[in-house]
Amino acid sequence: MDSPLQRYVNWFEALTPDSLDDLESIMTDDVHFSDPFNFVTGLKETRKVFDDMFDMLDSLCFRITHSAMTDSDPAAALIRWEMDAISRKGKEPIRIIGMSEVYFSADGRVRIHIDHWDAGRQFYEKLPVIGWLVRKIRSRMEA
Repeated sequence: MDSPLQRYVNWFEALTPDSLDDLESIMTDDVHFSDPFNFVTGLKETRKVFDDMFDMLDSLCFRITHSAMTDSDPAAALIRWEMDAISRKGKEPIRIIGMSEVYFSADGRVRIHIDHWDAGRQFYEKLPVIGWLVRKIRSRMEA
C-alpha cells in the first residue's frame, strides 16, 4: 500500500481536469491551499484554483523531482516539483520550479498544501510591461 506522500505524488504527476473529480479522496473537506496567487479553504475553492489553472494552461505537466516525509506530528512532507505548460493566451512555454509543504490528516488525506516558488522571477518578469519593471527593481536591489 502506498504511503500518503506517494499517493499524493502519484496523483499530482497524473493531474488532469478529469482527475480533479478525485479531489475528495485526496484532500480533506476543510483543506487549506496556498500559492503565490491564492489562499483558499475548502474543497470547492481548491477545485476552483485547479480549474482556473487548467483554463489558462495547455499541456500541463507536473514532475516531482524530490519528496520526503518528516517525522513530525501531524505528518508532513516536502515536495520539490517542476511544472511545464503552454499559456493558452500567448502560446508561450512556461516552466515553474517550486516546493510544497504538505500536511496530512490522520486518514492520509492532505489537509494543508502550501506552494513556495519565485513568482517574480518565474512569472512576473516574463510579462511584457510589468516584467520590465520587476527586472529593473531586481537589478537595482542586486547592485
